[in-house]
Amino acid sequence: MDVRVATVTLTFADPMRTAFGVLRKRELQLLRLRDADGAVGWGEAAPLEPYDGISAAKVRDAFEAYEEILRAGDGDPAPDLLERCRIVADVPQALAAVDLALWDLAGNREGKPISALISDDPATEVRVNAT
Repeated sequence: MDVRVATVTLTFADPMRTAFGVLRKRELQLLRLRDADGAVGWGEAAPLEPYDGISAAKVRDAFEAYEEILRAGDGDPAPDLLERCRIVADVPQALAAVDLALWDLAGNREGKPISALISDDPATEVRVNAT
């Protein structure tokens, strides 16, 4: 499987006040997995060190530790890949990105939204909070 990671910095249109300070931008790390058949899955890690204590560098290091596992894992069950990644670097933000990318990849392989993979009757909409 082809594994790529890119760092993206998003700047807020207006600063966001939080309990620990003002956020003006967020750095995200995007994970892209492409299988041998060309299907793609995307995941993102969004550490926020002042809040969760995890630095962007720690997430990048985790992705480096996961890379060989994911490259060699094309066709392996997603839960097995995720557990192998957890064993080498138990970084929740990075593992969440891997989990998302593997689900997205599965949905794209099947030509279905992820909700259709996990439910016989998926919701047609989900209420969310917009910041």
